Amino acid sequence: LYNIFLNALLQQINLPALAYADDLKIIVDTVANSNEVVQNEINKITAWADDNGTPLSVPKCSVMHCGPRQPNYVYTINKQLISVVDNQRDLGVMRCADAQFSTHCHDVIAKANRMCGIIWRTFNSRHRNIMWPAFTSYVLPLLSYCSPVWSPYQQCDVSALEKVQRRYSKKISGLGNLQYCERLKSLNSLSLANKRVYTDLLTVYKYTHG
Repeated sequence: LYNIFLNALLQQINLPALAYADDLKIIVDTVANSNEVVQNEINKITAWADDNGTPLSVPKCSVMHCGPRQPNYVYTINKQLISVVDNQRDLGVMRCADAQFSTHCHDVIAKANRMCGIIWRTFNSRHRNIMWPAFTSYVLPLLSYCSPVWSPYQQCDVSALEKVQRRYSKKISGLGNLQYCERLKSLNSLSLANKRVYTDLLTVYKYTHG
């Protein structure tokens, strides 16, 4: 319903814009578009929000300058400066101005390790029938959410992500003396890197076949 509600605003915006519910982004080439042009679009959004009883929260709005050749203009909402950020969480994915996703990987790893700790403290048993379903239910979704967007190519990020599953599987009863590939085979599971490849293939298939 909010998507329908917001559609009237999207029709007024001349610059490229993307929206999901109350999350709205404008993507601007500031070389081709002046500061005044962009500010006018922001003013349209501000006016629409005020007219429709949904005033913008300025602290939650931000500007990210991407690319070394883009002028770093300053923008305002109701005469309040919009903060400039180097990274921003966008629908659960941490995006950075340098178009890298190492920050997101570190964030995901921290969350996954905390959840692993909770699981180990919660259950006394270390049997695979308990510990592995717990991992796939509570940790794996953290490590794989939206992976086609941020799937890492730098080996340091790939290894750091894999280490979460590698360490967890080693603590499961009866698997500690096995090599990582043998543990995965015993658990009938893929490595995190191969899971991301599998998810990428599924995503491409969905796009190409509608």
